Amino acid sequence: MLKKLFAIASSVLLLCLLSGCDTILFSSVDNLMRPPKISGEVNSQLMEAFETSVGGKYSLKYPLSGEYQSPCVMYDMDNDGTDEAIIFYSPENESTTVRMAFFDYVEEEWSIVSDFKGLGNSINQINFEDIRNDSSVQVVVSWGFFDTKTASILSIYNVGFSEENIINSVQLIFDEPYSAMKIFDVDGSGGKEIFLISSITSNGNVKKVGTLYAVRSDGSIASVSSVTMDSTVSGYASIKLEPATENKPYRIFVDAIKGDISMSTEIIYWDSNINGLSSPLLNTDTQSVTSTVRSMRIESRDINGDGLIETPLQVPLPGSYTTSSSLKAEATTDDSSSATLAISSTASVFLTKWCTFSSDNKFVPVAYSAINSSDYYVFNFKTEWLDRITIENDVENRVWTFYEIRKSDAALGDKLFSIATIPSLDWSEEKYTDYVKIAENNSLVYAAKIFDSAKDYGITSNVIMQQFEIIE
Repeated sequence: MLKKLFAIASSVLLLCLLSGCDTILFSSVDNLMRPPKISGEVNSQLMEAFETSVGGKYSLKYPLSGEYQSPCVMYDMDNDGTDEAIIFYSPENESTTVRMAFFDYVEEEWSIVSDFKGLGNSINQINFEDIRNDSSVQVVVSWGFFDTKTASILSIYNVGFSEENIINSVQLIFDEPYSAMKIFDVDGSGGKEIFLISSITSNGNVKKVGTLYAVRSDGSIASVSSVTMDSTVSGYASIKLEPATENKPYRIFVDAIKGDISMSTEIIYWDSNINGLSSPLLNTDTQSVTSTVRSMRIESRDINGDGLIETPLQVPLPGSYTTSSSLKAEATTDDSSSATLAISSTASVFLTKWCTFSSDNKFVPVAYSAINSSDYYVFNFKTEWLDRITIENDVENRVWTFYEIRKSDAALGDKLFSIATIPSLDWSEEKYTDYVKIAENNSLVYAAKIFDSAKDYGITSNVIMQQFEIIE
């Protein structure tokens, strides 16, 4: 259910892919690259035709992310069974310019049909979409820039074909700057809409705006509605769509980065009362969303397969605490000198509540989990354990110990079980005689020690295994 919760390092890289987000990654390596040796007679002919059309030295340009990461992108745009080609490159005398060359394969020969300057210094990503819902294919390119970290350019090109299925036109039909974007069918019509988040500067203040674009009857793309969004975020991790039902409109879930490690979710939906987009979680005074902020980068997702997207909300687990001999605090003595005191216990362990967003704009919990981000696992809580079981997090020994907790005074009761994280090289059943292995990955073994009181809760090693998941 939650095995893909964390790929924190790769998530940071993904921010750029989403979009160009608020961080753009570039590489100068492609400036040093020469044309690849492409195998196959047809592909060799393509490179020969390309080099003839360029007529001089050049460097190939590679899309930084996405399905197509080659400078030569092959795709059957007219659905005739034969691929057309797009090659990204920079002429030697225009090293900061990226050009797009379109080629068609006609009568066993490659011919250039269009060549023009792109809208940026690099290519973030290229995709192919039927935005118009007419079986045509549009080329969608995200362009990046060396001189900005705040925006990319989304451009959409319509490719026209003759009756002989030969490219006869390439037309730019849409270009807009953005910080994050998603193309999807928001209303179930079969056509695609475009949702862009962009930054707008007014009177020295930067404001984030989400805009929905749709295809008009004449084939052009126009803005449908815009909404003010959280202006305090530093980047974006994902944009997801929850389709509309009879009882509620579609929702757009935007997972945004706040600060170094925090994340929040902003929910956008179509409000029929105002006939436009609405952001119900946004505090208009502070221009921020605080109700969904969590201290770890956990994205919203459909965790139970019901077709609804759940948002992770974090709350302190009652009675939980962290022990660590390495944690220190500063205290002030009577003579105003500083003394260092060791702390034996400190912050709570957080419980993550996975919540759906109801038709009346309320969060409704459907599942609960405790996430150990330092040891890369999730322990899912059963509903009947809420307010009855808590956790001690022993940082040095890498052990989570689960206790019963009394409802009357919130005092700790008996130990129920412990989960220890053990390096694989250190693990052996002879050494850890009181433990049962419940899971392992390439370098770590996770083992449980069960105490007598666990029987009162029906907790066995099998139950612990069922509730336990490694973060991959």
